[in-house]
Amino acid sequence: MRNNKKTLLFIFFIDLILIILLFFLNQLNNQNPETSLKETSSPISTDKNKDESAPLSSTVIPTATPFDNTIHKTITEKSQMPSSAPSASPTTVDVTEDEIMFSPIPSLVPMSAALDGLSNTLNAYLPDGFVYVEDVIPNIILDIRYYTESNFTGRPLKGYEAPRAILTEAATAALLQVQTELSSKNLGLKIFDAYRPESAVADIVKWVKDPEDTKMKQEYYPDMSKEDIIKKGFIAVHSAHSRGSTVDLTLVDMSTEKELDMGCGFDFFGDEARYNYANLSEEQKSNRKLLRDVMVSHGFHIVDRGEWWHFRLKEEPHSGTYFDFPVK
Repeated sequence: MRNNKKTLLFIFFIDLILIILLFFLNQLNNQNPETSLKETSSPISTDKNKDESAPLSSTVIPTATPFDNTIHKTITEKSQMPSSAPSASPTTVDVTEDEIMFSPIPSLVPMSAALDGLSNTLNAYLPDGFVYVEDVIPNIILDIRYYTESNFTGRPLKGYEAPRAILTEAATAALLQVQTELSSKNLGLKIFDAYRPESAVADIVKWVKDPEDTKMKQEYYPDMSKEDIIKKGFIAVHSAHSRGSTVDLTLVDMSTEKELDMGCGFDFFGDEARYNYANLSEEQKSNRKLLRDVMVSHGFHIVDRGEWWHFRLKEEPHSGTYFDFPVK
């Protein structure tokens, strides 16, 4: 995630430098009328006999210097060839200042719009209606366990190619409201898992069926057999996570990023993980209730006997569809 942020910052500063350069070039042209070019709203054309309504297929980028009155312009002529023939290659044509008219440099694009465009490019990989949660909620904390060895299998799961959190737009919008409300208490959310590919679910089921692989038993299921993990409903052949609107998370103190005490850790297989487990301290019960109340108030659902960290959006947009695109 840090590398992604560094890349975004690098692109942001490069774009900013280019915008500043364009601004000063525009100012220079306005202050030197001798080298300024004529302005018009008419379409660009170097042939006055051509149909001016015919669109050009490439953007014209004029340049001018005090030493040469000639402007070099790349133009793609409107092809008169049959549609089955290959399109004509762009050709370079020299035209004088008096032979070309063009619109002035457009006004600067607002930085928010530029960042939105960048975000849209990054989200182009995702199916319609899905987003990267950290793009919408920048201060949310991610700890995507299934990308790492820090989970009950002791290895990364199939389908997790990056430590990112993906959810539907609806679920992400609801989480943004949760994060906003928690910020007034100096609290925030930490996500352990969000959208989960079907291939990862199949990988978990395969792990459960392997009785020899118990290297993480002491940490995650000390009092339970693998067979009981499925019988007690901790693992299913299909997961609501694969529909894109279910999330596993906890609360953190935003000043320290330390997790609040919930009585047991994420993905612990045992009764202690049930939301309504009775043998908890008052602080642990209070923390679980705080998490549940704020999530439920913004449209999420939790089962009393379900895990304290597991929440599903009530009005999920893909209630009958399971996805299998990788997390990357």
